[in-house]
Amino acid sequence: MFQKPLAVALVAAAAALTACSIPDLEMPGDSDMPEMPAPPGDANDDPVMETPDQPTAPNDPNNPDDPDQPNDPDQPDDAEDPDQDGPDESAGFDPSLALFSDPESDFQTTDVHDIDEEIVRFDVTTNSIVWALDDIQEGGYPVEGNLIGANGAFEVRFGTIDGGRRAYFTEVGPATICDIRAADGRISIFPTSTTVPEHTAGQ
Repeated sequence: MFQKPLAVALVAAAAALTACSIPDLEMPGDSDMPEMPAPPGDANDDPVMETPDQPTAPNDPNNPDDPDQPNDPDQPDDAEDPDQDGPDESAGFDPSLALFSDPESDFQTTDVHDIDEEIVRFDVTTNSIVWALDDIQEGGYPVEGNLIGANGAFEVRFGTIDGGRRAYFTEVGPATICDIRAADGRISIFPTSTTVPEHTAGQ
């Protein structure tokens, strides 16, 4: 008797619940998410440490290798070694050859001419006369200044020809130019009556 009204009430309640709509829940998107602050200590947020410029050290006056060190005004750039023996190679002279100096000028040479303008040189390491044409050598010709030979029997004298100074192989006494010949590996010296030219050709 009482069961029918109860069943009807339950059905009505169920229908009411079905009619009710539950609102959809929206999940917040990535764009709606609040931005999280970076944790402290992030390497990207560390301030850049700048190294202050180091002051330039002054030139060391005691360091000879310092490129900025000024030259010593008392020391010439191309100072010659006072202990260096023989002629200066930088001037183009062979240090093994005797270098003869003109007493009347600054002319110097290792080439000595004979009467026929043939050239001889003198090797101071072997005390030899050297025939320049084919390098024939013969010993027994030491050089002392402009004197040649063990007893200084020959002398280099300077003359002028064609406007230039030249050194000549002469006898000490008569001051005449010698005739020097080379043959069969030997060097021979003969006297002449010709003196050293002291004028320019054509005058």
